[in-house]
Amino acid sequence: MRFNAKKKVVSKYLDEIKVYEFTMKCPNCDQIFRIRTDPAKADYVYVSGIKRMFSEYLQSKKVVKADLKFKEAQREGMSLGEKVKLIDDSIKGAARTNIAYSNIAQGTKTLQMQQDQNRELQKLKESRDAVCSDDFSVNQSLRAKYR
Repeated sequence: MRFNAKKKVVSKYLDEIKVYEFTMKCPNCDQIFRIRTDPAKADYVYVSGIKRMFSEYLQSKKVVKADLKFKEAQREGMSLGEKVKLIDDSIKGAARTNIAYSNIAQGTKTLQMQQDQNRELQKLKESRDAVCSDDFSVNQSLRAKYR
């Protein structure tokens, strides 16, 4: 969705990065709302007219970032050998998970292929039975045709 917004510079962050404020109109209800950039948090601040909706995606992203920072802090005190062992263990764990998921995916593909082949075989059998239901009459008509 595209908005026609009025953009103005409100302040500066660290004397270099401009902090903008956008004034827009809601397309559904004609309510005017204002949003301000927040360079410190790489996010937006909702100044007036609207409020933030909770997003599980954004929340999970923040949790992952916090987890990465925690792991980095743990690794700072480790020796080189401990770091290598930790990375090796995480790679092996990821490989085991990927193999398990690929086996499941391969199993479902194989099952689907078998079901498709069984359906096709059943169709062929039915068409053959429809044409060749009585061997004697088919044989008799062929002999009469070629005499």
